[in-house]
Amino acid sequence: MVYKSIGKNLSRVEAISKVTGTAKYTADLHFPRELFARIVRSSEAHAIIKRIYFDEALKVKGVRGIVTGENSAEIIGVCIKDQPPLARGKVRFIGEPVAAVVADSKEAALEGSLKVKVEYEVLPAVFESSEAMAENAPLIHEHIPAMPGFFPKQGTNIFQHFKIRTGEPYSGKFQQGKFSASAKMNWPHLAHCQMEPHVTIAKWSHDDSIEVYTSAQSPFDVRHFLSESFHLPMRKIAVTTYFLGGGFGGKSDVTIEPLTVLLAKHFKGEYVRIQLDREEMFFGTVVGRGLDGEFTVDFDENGMIHGLKVTYLLNSGGYAGYAINIVQPGGIVTSGTYNIPYLEIDAYGVYTNKPPLGAYRAYGHPEAALLAERMIELVAERTGYTSSEIRKFNMLRPGNKNSIGQTVREDDGNIFACMNLVEEDLEKHKFSHHSENAHARGYGLANFLKAPGMPTNGFSTAIIRFNEDTTVNVMISATDMGQGLLTTITQIAAEALLLPVHKIEVTSIPDTRYTPYEWQTVASRSTWMVGNAVYKAAQDAIQKIKENAAIAMGQSAHDLVYDGKKVFYLFDKEKNIPIEKLMLGYTFPNGKTSGMPPVGYGAYMPEMEYSDEKTGQGDAASQWTYGCQGVALDVDLSSGQILVRMVSSALDIGKVINPVMAKSQVEGAVIMGIGGSIMEKIQYDSKGKIRNPEFTDYKIPTPEDTKGIEMHTHFVETFDQRMVYGAKCLGEHPVIGIAPAILAAVKDAIGLEFNELPLHAEVVRKKIQENHSQVLSHIQNKRAKNVYSISLL
Repeated sequence: MVYKSIGKNLSRVEAISKVTGTAKYTADLHFPRELFARIVRSSEAHAIIKRIYFDEALKVKGVRGIVTGENSAEIIGVCIKDQPPLARGKVRFIGEPVAAVVADSKEAALEGSLKVKVEYEVLPAVFESSEAMAENAPLIHEHIPAMPGFFPKQGTNIFQHFKIRTGEPYSGKFQQGKFSASAKMNWPHLAHCQMEPHVTIAKWSHDDSIEVYTSAQSPFDVRHFLSESFHLPMRKIAVTTYFLGGGFGGKSDVTIEPLTVLLAKHFKGEYVRIQLDREEMFFGTVVGRGLDGEFTVDFDENGMIHGLKVTYLLNSGGYAGYAINIVQPGGIVTSGTYNIPYLEIDAYGVYTNKPPLGAYRAYGHPEAALLAERMIELVAERTGYTSSEIRKFNMLRPGNKNSIGQTVREDDGNIFACMNLVEEDLEKHKFSHHSENAHARGYGLANFLKAPGMPTNGFSTAIIRFNEDTTVNVMISATDMGQGLLTTITQIAAEALLLPVHKIEVTSIPDTRYTPYEWQTVASRSTWMVGNAVYKAAQDAIQKIKENAAIAMGQSAHDLVYDGKKVFYLFDKEKNIPIEKLMLGYTFPNGKTSGMPPVGYGAYMPEMEYSDEKTGQGDAASQWTYGCQGVALDVDLSSGQILVRMVSSALDIGKVINPVMAKSQVEGAVIMGIGGSIMEKIQYDSKGKIRNPEFTDYKIPTPEDTKGIEMHTHFVETFDQRMVYGAKCLGEHPVIGIAPAILAAVKDAIGLEFNELPLHAEVVRKKIQENHSQVLSHIQNKRAKNVYSISLL
């Protein structure tokens, strides 16, 4: 099919406003006489609050008041309501808000906060998931509120236990093959590192209406939780978001909004601002990853996998937050892209005394891929087949059942085509690039799949309004956080309406009072979900235009055709009317007007269902995207530094809406994946305090670090009948395969396995020194055999 707008490299529609500095972010907002709040945070990981002393703080000039948890009864939580905006009774992690100082200036608020003193009775703390799950571990929450679709274990620190059971899970027939292998993997907490820190401004008016301006990925979700927490009707709550300077999931959790509103409630009629600094971003919002996983795989001498047992623990910190939702998708995809008859997967969300865990790019899938792809490497090592052969032997194919019992479809994607493209890139690199003598070269590959994590009623909606001059306003409430959403929606709307893109304007400021409902801008779902809603709204608007034309032409709307310029009679194209005459209904020569201005509404939500509590089976995933990634790297044998030389990514994302933006999305995710694999780690001291809450010590990739990496990006375009123009999800996916591919490449380079990320140079160097003879033997054997290739599909 020939498209006019889809598949084109349209420049970013917001590019000029961003590069000229006119694009508006929440921090750019300023209101007359606004108040500034500074949060007093816990210095203990687990303790009873005995007393808060704030008399000295109240003496600071400009301080208007101090609010503590004793001043409020509100409770918040995405699914489990377990978190007060300000700690009440006890604290559960270092950095938890204990009090807030409100002042006329940020300087006065800061000075006042430094004068607040808190007396604690310290309680035993637990910092690792395994410790928190142990018998007689100190309880972080004495009671865990129940919620449909979630399975907490009362009297423990387990707030969610998601199970997958397939095959004969209760028959004791796990070991059907001749061999088994086991491994453990750990991925510590990571920071989101958005360029824009969290900021919220709120006003509680005397009529009990609320205005909230916030850097959130989900204005309607914020409204929902504020309504629940403060017992206000949603019509009284207005939440507005502007451009976001990055999200990566960290702004989908509701974090500082309830506290800001609570403070505004105490200072009615005045705007109150909370704007976190960089240090607070590490412990004052949410952290990411936090996996402790182990598995045992059962297989035969032919490389066929018969069974897999997995324990998947998420170190979720002091409160459940969105971690409760990460547990399920992480558990679902722990078997990867592979057809394994027997699955016994237990995924747990575990309270600890670290900062709360939240959504982080790809939502549990990278953690699962780490386990699934290590499984493949172990089976290959034990059987003598290549890892690529093991992948092929065991790959999910159309007609197979996946881990939750869904039948794999042809249009789910072509993972074999993705593998072929990546392996070809690796093969070419091997024959055209050679490492220095002081370096050991390695190659690794990883497959992955991902489905969007969302509730069964996570709707996207859209409104399309034609103006009198035939230009169009598209109203959505998905947020633009740098991913190019406004551009892709412009292209989809233009294609659906058969109009040039310059006639389309997409709303860039979601406002719960005026723009239509959107659950959240998360899960890589916007092109797919919002795109479908926009397409449906376009068809609805076109139908309104045809109905206006039907009045004018005396024909049935069913027999009329819209082509973007005019409406004509199906059986006689000479009978037509320009659409500009139909924008306000239709006015007859005598002045009589009939019809209406064309406004279209569209909503989209695929059918889904809750997972079965005992087996995890059910139609809980609405769409799948497959992909494969490969890495070429050098290991510096003296320093242990890992030098990534080349990354190849191939993803089956259906029809590519904007190729240049899609490629950029992949490259950005790849760099993020590299950072999380070899550089990034939140470091805690023995008391649970973050030791590196700033960019001096928390290392992320810079352009200087990545400028020499050769990147290859490929898209396979399997048309998915369920998607608007066949397009699938993309945003998070290219981060998923990087860590397992790097681990495999390091093993290929030096013959050593690592079971913990990140692969810091000092960690690699130490292991090389401890296994020096083994490493040298491995490298010499590779060079003697002239091993430069892997088998292709």
